[in-house]
Amino acid sequence: MTNQELADIFEHIANILDIQGENPFKVRAYKRAVQTLENLTIQLSTPEDLEKLGKLPGIGEAITKKIKELLETGKLKYYEELKKSEYAPLVEFLKIPGIGPKHAKLIYDNLKIKTVSELEKAAKKGKLKGLFGLGEKTEENILKGVTQVRKYK
Repeated sequence: MTNQELADIFEHIANILDIQGENPFKVRAYKRAVQTLENLTIQLSTPEDLEKLGKLPGIGEAITKKIKELLETGKLKYYEELKKSEYAPLVEFLKIPGIGPKHAKLIYDNLKIKTVSELEKAAKKGKLKGLFGLGEKTEENILKGVTQVRKYK
């Protein structure tokens, strides 16, 4: 497993936790781990590599254990459980300019929208502008953002 693959997993975890409304310090810890992993100059491939490096900046004991589990098994039980969360599919919304974790959760909690296609249909029908903090302009921007995301996919 490459450093980038590890970073991608931790970024996904951070995004799911952020959408769920988890403690911001916990979310920030995962995001710091992502930055550290992306900026490492050596490739972590075994748990021993992690031990040789000692304590990596921005990575605490809990995240170190998770990295070791990923390096040893190729999987992370915590991550597998998080992916089963009702909020996990909403991470796709974060690719759309103008939608952050709070808006993704707001849209899901009120309209039960889980996919970008459903989001696009709701925006076209004007269902989003009635939600707290979302107006007509935001709805237009979401539609433009969906088009952009699809174009660059």
